Amino acid sequence: MKEEKPLISFILITFNQENFVKEALDGAFSQTYSPLEIIIADDGSKDNTPKVIEDTIAKYIGPHKVIFHRGNPNVGIAQNLNNAMALAKGEYFIIAAGDDKSLPERAQRTYELFAQYPDLTCINFSSIPCDAVLHPLVRKVSTLSMSIINIYDYLEFSNFVIWSGDTRSIRRSLYDVFGPLIKGKDEDSTYFFRGLLHGTVGHSQEYLSCRRNHEQQVSNFANIKKHISADFVAQPLLDTQKALSLGLISHQTAGLFEYKIKCADRILADQYYESTSKWYHLLYSKPANLLRRIKNKLFK
Repeated sequence: MKEEKPLISFILITFNQENFVKEALDGAFSQTYSPLEIIIADDGSKDNTPKVIEDTIAKYIGPHKVIFHRGNPNVGIAQNLNNAMALAKGEYFIIAAGDDKSLPERAQRTYELFAQYPDLTCINFSSIPCDAVLHPLVRKVSTLSMSIINIYDYLEFSNFVIWSGDTRSIRRSLYDVFGPLIKGKDEDSTYFFRGLLHGTVGHSQEYLSCRRNHEQQVSNFANIKKHISADFVAQPLLDTQKALSLGLISHQTAGLFEYKIKCADRILADQYYESTSKWYHLLYSKPANLLRRIKNKLFK
């Protein structure tokens, strides 16, 4: 009897990426896995991104169902992802950016690893760093090596670790349990933390995406600076309390996890603002109106 495989939702989020999105769509359309639905959510692009998407969809001939959600006005990356996930019907969600290109086996390997590891709620693969025209910047050797951690492992880490989200896939259960993102602007780290709160998180050394490095990308230093503090910690702290209320974690674990997240926030501030933790604490820990105005002036 032929195996009945679950539907996977390949979610591609786009914004002002007219020069890159065609290759991102080609990567989505080339997926070898079936059944697959491809959901493209554009966040009110002001350039020709929507037209490139529509023209590419019109030329597509293949087995995958394609849904194009054209948002207007711009709502930000987190809400744009919410809009896409609200349309998704799959058991697994693959999250991709409009400036990267997924390799054809990404959805197939996502299915295989989720099937192999039932406790996995979130997984990401390695990506090949490339220049603006997708030429690899370094040579990478792909392996099947797999790392899996739970929340207790994470609490033991002495350093801040977060696996990159450019090749992240999640079980639908993470969205069903925690719901849409409602705090802050960060969607990347949020699903990593949600995965730890609800099960295990995995990282595979297989290189299944080409990650484009360019000035416009959201994850470059200049853009990260814009929303590092409350935007980074707000949703994970809210999700921790949700996990506690659902009995997924204990009060002690919740407290330690919240402390870890806040420490990570300070480390990021030190890294991107080149500040000391003491200076960060003064500036960001419940600042008075004067300090808030100083912060907005300095880091707007």
